Amino acid sequence: MNTIAQEKLSVDKNQSQKVNAKNNVLQSYIEISSLPMNERRKFFNDLSAGDKANLFKLHLALQFVKRPNLSNEQKDLILQTIPTLSFESYEKANSEAIAKTRQEASLLQQKARVIFSKQEGFEIFANLGGDTTEIDLLQKYQDISTLSLSKRKDVFRKVLAKDKSNLWKVHLALNLATRSGLSNE
Repeated sequence: MNTIAQEKLSVDKNQSQKVNAKNNVLQSYIEISSLPMNERRKFFNDLSAGDKANLFKLHLALQFVKRPNLSNEQKDLILQTIPTLSFESYEKANSEAIAKTRQEASLLQQKARVIFSKQEGFEIFANLGGDTTEIDLLQKYQDISTLSLSKRKDVFRKVLAKDKSNLWKVHLALNLATRSGLSNE
């Protein structure tokens, strides 16, 4: 195999891995959102440390894109929080990581209490998962993303403007949560 073909195969493999990572975190978010509130904690606790971090990153990114009226300070706090979530944040065996995570969480909590209402702070930072409308939108995005490029374009052309906007928001959130440097893949 020539060098160009090897490079193309390597790029295709990396793209495939990124798509799989995005689909996995999206599917987990859809699954946890579909559960009653009292079952979400168990589902989350059963995930690997890396999956927990990536799932919560997606949650924060979705909260960011669906709240256009956030102040700059609120936006900054959410965007600063996303990259701090890592495998180590949820690793139970590392006592140093646990202490660091608790300290970071305490500082985050203090900042959030100052700049968010109690309800909004809870929805953004403590209430993992979405409602049925969000689940439907995420499922629609996932269904479209599995299509070939030409079929995706065709489907997207036929979607209503409001739905296009919402699908773009999901796309932005998913990329924000899984982009290189922020993802734990």
